[in-house]
Amino acid sequence: GYNLHDEQGWKFGEIGIWASNWTAWNNFLKSDAEYLILMEDDIVSGDMFMEIIINYMQQLPENWEVFHAFSPYDQFEKYKNSHDFGAQDVCVAYQDWSALCYIITRDAAKKMIDNSNMFSLPLDWYMFRQHHLFKTYTIKPSSKFPCTLLPTESTFQTKQKREILNGIL
Repeated sequence: GYNLHDEQGWKFGEIGIWASNWTAWNNFLKSDAEYLILMEDDIVSGDMFMEIIINYMQQLPENWEVFHAFSPYDQFEKYKNSHDFGAQDVCVAYQDWSALCYIITRDAAKKMIDNSNMFSLPLDWYMFRQHHLFKTYTIKPSSKFPCTLLPTESTFQTKQKREILNGIL
């Protein structure tokens, strides 16, 4: 596990997110699909959800691997001009958390699976804090977001305790 606020280990919900995403990536690689879109259960999609996502995907650089269609409002202050690469609405990922809605390429899914034996961070941190591993992009704070978080309590964040899971993993 990892250490957060002087608590070491994992919450079972974090392990569940890893397991469900890993399973989705694995099944995706068995398909002939070009991209996989993954959404959490607390997503609220806006009007023209897919049209906005397609428009933003067309703005991504050719070598993109992961595109996050959401960034939490409390992360906007982390956005800097250095995240820009010339696109109108998308930029290099600046946020630190949330895998509410993301699209992943086949190459990135394979990388995620190949490197998952080394994971020591929650899934969102794993993608956002390792720029050397993944070419991750998101939406600029000034652009329209196609989705947002449902304003509800996250049970795994508020009710589960971080524990060292010896022998489980």
